[in-house]
Amino acid sequence: MKLRYRPILYIYNKYCLKITKYVILLFILLLLYMKQNEVKYTNYNDTNKQSTTIKTPAKILINSNFVIRKEAISQMTLIQQRIYLLKLFGYYSTTDDEQKEMIEKQIINYLSKERQIFLKNNNANLEIMSEKIQARLHSIQNPQNCMNARILLCRIEPYKCGFGCIMHHISYCLSISSGTGRTLIIEDEGTKIWGSIKRYNVKWNELFRTITNCSYDDHVKPFLSMVQGYYGPEQRDRIIFMTHRVAMKDHQIPHAPEVAPMQIKNFLIENHSNPSLWFLGQLIKFIWRENEKTKNEIDKIVSKTPFECGPIVGIHVRLTDKITESKIQKLEDYMKWVEFWFNINDENNILFNKNSIATNCTTRRKLYVATDMPVLKEVVMEAKNKWGNKYEIYHPNYFEQNQSREMLIEILAITKILAKCQFVVCTFSSNACRLVYELMQSFQGDASENVHSLDYFYSEHWFNNTMEAIAEYKPVQEYPLSPDELWAEKGDIIIVKTPINQDGFIRGRNPRLNSEGRFPMYLLKEHLKFEDFSAFVNI
Repeated sequence: MKLRYRPILYIYNKYCLKITKYVILLFILLLLYMKQNEVKYTNYNDTNKQSTTIKTPAKILINSNFVIRKEAISQMTLIQQRIYLLKLFGYYSTTDDEQKEMIEKQIINYLSKERQIFLKNNNANLEIMSEKIQARLHSIQNPQNCMNARILLCRIEPYKCGFGCIMHHISYCLSISSGTGRTLIIEDEGTKIWGSIKRYNVKWNELFRTITNCSYDDHVKPFLSMVQGYYGPEQRDRIIFMTHRVAMKDHQIPHAPEVAPMQIKNFLIENHSNPSLWFLGQLIKFIWRENEKTKNEIDKIVSKTPFECGPIVGIHVRLTDKITESKIQKLEDYMKWVEFWFNINDENNILFNKNSIATNCTTRRKLYVATDMPVLKEVVMEAKNKWGNKYEIYHPNYFEQNQSREMLIEILAITKILAKCQFVVCTFSSNACRLVYELMQSFQGDASENVHSLDYFYSEHWFNNTMEAIAEYKPVQEYPLSPDELWAEKGDIIIVKTPINQDGFIRGRNPRLNSEGRFPMYLLKEHLKFEDFSAFVNI
């Protein structure tokens, strides 16, 4: 009998013990991976399916042999964290819908808790600094003697573009004039100007308060034959003019937007996630000073949107004349991020509603839908048909005639309503979207995470913008995720060349390595730039 079992024992000793060793080794490796990332997987019964609990990681896995520390994830925006975690936990590689739903729910649970811990409110500090900035702008824009003042003439007449484009050109001029210690004068504020405003038969000074006490007719026009174009901050000519910002995009202009005053560098780094964005918001705030008639008209429209009833999320759907500049996004692409934001913030939203003093507020989620006027009715109907059972949907007035003053006032009101929303989904390739984002900073303090763009990162020209790597990134050479991924050290400058892809990557260039390739968007942050501004010395 003993002889009969010897072959079996021999086979067990030779093969099964080896298999057991490999199983134990794999189990140890799995435990080490889970400990490294502090990720705990727990199996439940069939009714609960499988659940994934995500703890705050001390290190974050990038690929099979590379991690970054938690300080990197703390520099990511909420949207970047979501895209990273979806990729980390295999959301895009699984076809199991239940598994995807489980991953989504656990990421939302994790991010909602993290958001409560790290959210800080510096609005009071920012408001005090805002008052100082506005006072300095008022001072340089209202000199005691306009005949002796150094002047920057902002020309907008030849440029046919919309309201957002015009606002950005004037803010561009104001940034340069305040940086170089000059008084900004808009070329003939009393004439109708191109773009949306000329179409509506409205003059600039019929909408807003005058930007300076100096006069174009008295203090610039008599000297036009001697006026030189702007070429640098060292220019000594008393009066210079600024051409359109698009024509200047290839020039090195120290005080152009995407830069903040060196005089308040430390304050801004401590109190705002994106200093240059906040500063540009202050320039927009100074320019956007409505006259009494305009203010009353806009306030009447804005008051119809019930911000007192709780958080409202806005979407600005870019269509019609902008299709040649950017990819058309479906309404579902916008609503995916609306849903995500509400899911993350639901607990706080419920508390807000319970404590609201208004008695006629709905408990449903609130959505504000804006788009180009010609297709507004169509987009609103689609939103109501698909999401009307879950959302209270608000929208602008419909206009059949799109060349009236009333419609222009509606557009101004839409911009302010979106800037007051707690979260907005739009496209940064649009001047309107960027204007909302900038104005939002003057309304809400640090609202740098309150807008998500479906195409580009935020930038003055929205392409070829300068970002900074928040962590080292080195693709695995043996098994690359892509044959042309871009390497980077922490702190490297990355020039973003494309919109953000569905997989969370952009195409960029690393000037240090003189190389170009794909790079994960969630490892990028704004590259901070500061310059001395004459208007804010000793502020």
